Amino acid sequence: LIYNKVYHKSRLRQYGGGWRDWGTYDFEVADNQLWLFDPHPWKDGCYYISNEVYPQHRFAMSKKNGLITYKGPYFDDQLFKLVPSGNNDGYYYIYSCTYTKKRFAKKGAANNKVGSYDGKQYD
Repeated sequence: LIYNKVYHKSRLRQYGGGWRDWGTYDFEVADNQLWLFDPHPWKDGCYYISNEVYPQHRFAMSKKNGLITYKGPYFDDQLFKLVPSGNNDGYYYIYSCTYTKKRFAKKGAANNKVGSYDGKQYD
């Protein structure tokens, strides 16, 4: 499960096969909130992130469309790394291995207020 520190009940989920069919959910835990971090064979620390229910889709940090899920060939923009928050609190940022300043972000309380961000890190 992938939680958000500020919106502490929000868990990342995928609810369909489209590019933007993902967001967060605050209630019961479901299979569509389970994620697989599949390591790249030679890019140390970089992972493909796919969903338990939609395993053929992977997150991608598209230069044009931001954070999306993608079904198709494997590309480097689908690789992400976990970076500790630096506060020794067990939380991590999920950064793109390709666009190294961009990371996953929860931008508000609504389930669809998610995407990418490349600004200041917050506690």
